[in-house]
Formats: sequence, C-alpha cells, structure tokens
Amino acid sequence: MKRASSTLLNALTIFSVILIIVTGIFFVRMKLLQNIQTLGTSVAKSFAYEEEAQVQMFHNFLNIGSQYANDIINQDGTEEDLQKWMLDYYKKVINLFGEKVIDPYAVINNKIVAAYPWEGDGTYDYRNTQWYQKALRKKGDIVFTDAYQDVITQETIVTASIALEKENAVLAMDIYMSKLQGKGNFFEEDMGDSSIYLCDTKGNIIFSRTPWNKSREEMSTYVKELFTDVKSGVLSSYDATYKDFDEKKRGVYYYEMKNGWLVIMTIPLQSILLGESSVLMYSLLTIGILLILTLCILFIRDLIHHKKIKAADETVSVLSDSFYAIYRVNLRNGTYISLKNAKDVDKDVGMSGNYDHHNCHSFLHLY
Repeated sequence: MKRASSTLLNALTIFSVILIIVTGIFFVRMKLLQNIQTLGTSVAKSFAYEEEAQVQMFHNFLNIGSQYANDIINQDGTEEDLQKWMLDYYKKVINLFGEKVIDPYAVINNKIVAAYPWEGDGTYDYRNTQWYQKALRKKGDIVFTDAYQDVITQETIVTASIALEKENAVLAMDIYMSKLQGKGNFFEEDMGDSSIYLCDTKGNIIFSRTPWNKSREEMSTYVKELFTDVKSGVLSSYDATYKDFDEKKRGVYYYEMKNGWLVIMTIPLQSILLGESSVLMYSLLTIGILLILTLCILFIRDLIHHKKIKAADETVSVLSDSFYAIYRVNLRNGTYISLKNAKDVDKDVGMSGNYDHHNCHSFLHLY
C-alpha cells in the first residue's frame, strides 16, 4: 500500500510539473501578445497622428487657396490669372513636400482650369465626380474624397475640394498620399516583414507598405477583407490573427483617424513568438522539459524497484506456505525480524529481537 502511494505521488508530481509549465508558457505567451498589441497599436496611432497632421496641412492650404481664388474671381480676374496663381501656389507647395504631391485645379464657368492643363480636361465629366458633388453639397466646407485611381497617372489619390463663392465654382486639389511617405517619418526605418495600410472609410487603400509584390486588385481584395474584419471587431482581441498571402498568421493592430480613415499594421506571429522578447518563454520550456525528463527517469526507476520488491514479497508468500516459521536475520548485527511466526512460539520469539535468544529454535535465514 505504501509503495503504491509512493508511485501515485510520483505520478502526481510529474503531472503537477507539466501543468505548471504549460500554465507558465500560456501566461508568458499571453503577456507577450498583449505587449505586442500595445506596441503595434501605438505604432499605428503614431502613423495616424502623422497622417492627420498632413491632412490638416492640406486642409489649410486649400482654405487659404480658396480665399485667393475668390479674390481673383471677385476682381474679375481671367482664367489665365487663376491658372497663373495656381501654378505659383503649386510651386510653393513643391518646396515643402516635393514634386507631384498635389495637383491643384478649379471649375470656373463650367470649365476646368488647371495649374498643368491636361488634354482630356475639355471632355472630363467632373459633374459626376465625388469631389465636385460633395463640395457643392457642403458649400464652404473642405471635403475629402475616398481613395480612387487617377485617370491620368493611374496612381491612387485623394481629392480635397471646396465650393467657391461663384455659383457652381469649385477649387480642388489631388493629393498623392503615397509620395508623402518616408519623408522624415519612422517609415524610413526597415519594417522587416511587417505591413502597414492606410485605408479610407470604405476600406480602399490610400497607402500601403508590405513585403509582397502583388497586383492592385489582389491587394485591394486582401485589404478590404482585413478592413471588414477590423471594423466588425473580429480582430480586437490580443491573440486575434489574420492570414497573409503566404497563409501565415499575423497579429493585427489598428487605429482610426478623426476623419474615419483607418491605419492597420500587421506583424507575423512567428516574428512575435520567436523574437528576442520570447527568450523567457523558451527558457521556461527548456527547463520544464529537462525537469520532466528527470522526474520520468526517477519514476521509471521507482517502478523497477517496486517490481523487484513485489517479486520478493511473492517469493516470501509462497515460502510461507511451506515453512513453519520464516525470519529475516541480520548476522552482522545479530538481530532478526519475524516474517512468519508459529503460534506456539509467537509469545517467546516476538516480531523482532536478539538472534542469540533463539538458539533453541530452527530458522530459515533469508538475505
């Protein structure tokens, strides 16, 4: 019974150690993912703040530009005067942001007047565009469109616009957001396998930086599905993941801007869990495995020892049926222990004692 209890205790010890290790790894992994979620969200938030600052600058540029445009129109300025002013204004913006960041133009007298005229301006159906309709609906307010593909450059752009004082007149500015990235911000740093997306209110990509070389259609489909899951709350948990083009799981972190645009950042789960920050978890796992192996060795040794003792007990049990009495005698110490006593000598012999006391009895000595 005592041996069985010892074996059970060893088994429970091994089970307890395994449980402690598994629980420890679980909590280390949970804390690691929670910390990465905080970090990833902070990075997305920082990028969102930069974008909001840039949007505000374009808001201010367009607001000041509309005042100049209204002055030119109210002073009976010609279309040439307006175009000359836009070209001069555009050059000033170039000094701040670089080439081809904005493209200003206006609708005056049902015609498009542009800083850099395009041969398709005469046939371009501006009346059905988002930037023109939104500006007229919110007269006096600066509005931004969702991201769309420019018919001239085929690049993704956002258009800011504002209705002027003259009826049906609108001043607009195409903004090439992708040309602003990497100009003095943290995206000049190597992001490794991480990805960053700036999406409009409908999930269209305004800007993205990823390790993949995919077509516009593939990226658009992928990001819209990611955007939908983010907005639905499916990816709000610290351990939520999303599969990338390589079917690898990624942690997803995001932040919504004041205008409804969404910044999404994804990091491969493998990079998170196998990075330097997870040394503690894998050290714990290694120590745990070594400890379990040690306990298993001791457990197996105990089982082997138990089997030997059990075999000896069975031998004694068989012999006890054939002999009058059986004793285990220690000749070195001159003592004995009774394994089986005959009833007629039980009182004289007892369970143990001095071996010389029994010189009148016959013993079977077992060592």
